[in-house]
Amino acid sequence: MDTMMTSPPAAADAHEAEAHETETEEESETDSDSESESEWDESEDEWDSDEEEDEDDEDLEERLRALADLRALKNLAVHFLHPELPVQTDGTAFGRNYFDRPSAPDREEDDADDEEDNEEERRAVLADAAALKKAAVDHAHPELGVSTSDPTCFGRDYFDRPSAPEREDEETADEAEDVMDDVAMLKRAAYDYLHPEAPVAVDPTCFGRNYFDRPSAKEREDEEDAEEREAILAEAAALRKLAMDYAHPEAPVKAVDPTCFGRNYFNRPSAPEREDDEDAGEREAILAE
Repeated sequence: MDTMMTSPPAAADAHEAEAHETETEEESETDSDSESESEWDESEDEWDSDEEEDEDDEDLEERLRALADLRALKNLAVHFLHPELPVQTDGTAFGRNYFDRPSAPDREEDDADDEEDNEEERRAVLADAAALKKAAVDHAHPELGVSTSDPTCFGRDYFDRPSAPEREDEETADEAEDVMDDVAMLKRAAYDYLHPEAPVAVDPTCFGRNYFDRPSAKEREDEEDAEEREAILAEAAALRKLAMDYAHPEAPVKAVDPTCFGRNYFNRPSAPEREDDEDAGEREAILAE
């Protein structure tokens, strides 16, 4: 009975001890988790600070490069806008060979003959460049006088120069002159037609010309055609006069020629033929019978 009375308290103590141990373990696990989290936060903060420092360094370098480019552009703009400013150099600066600079293109190694050919070609190129410069100066400054330095120089024919255009033959030149003369005459005729108020301007050396022998005159007929035309016109005038006299009998007879005289009506050219005396006597005899 005493044993049964003492066993329940012992079981309760054991249960409490187990619960206490469990709480202790949970507290220890909680502390370990908090410590690991704090370590992770510290490492993450350190990594973020390193990354920010790298980004700051890159931004600084980029800013310095941009400022250097702007400074170079400003210096170039000042040199372009103010060519009168002197060239400022550093005391430690020195010249360098343009062809041996680090950024120069690679040059080929030539032999002695090749070098001589290149030297001759270079001289020819420089001579051409000098001639082109001289031509440009002469074209841009026509007010400059002609200066000759070679006493043996001489003139050349402008029309026989190598760059001269091809010349036309004599027939083409004559034809071109004729065409130009015709065009000038047409222009003069058009001007005289459009401006009749303009006075007649003559050359003191000009002289009269035959109207019928001018180049633009019509072809003239021969003597036979002229005589035939005159006869036709005379007949047409006579017929017209006859028609006027017939249509207007009231018109008086006009005689303008003092030598004109009357004519026999029966002997006119248009009178009918008359019979002779024998025919007239025979007709009378027949009529009497």
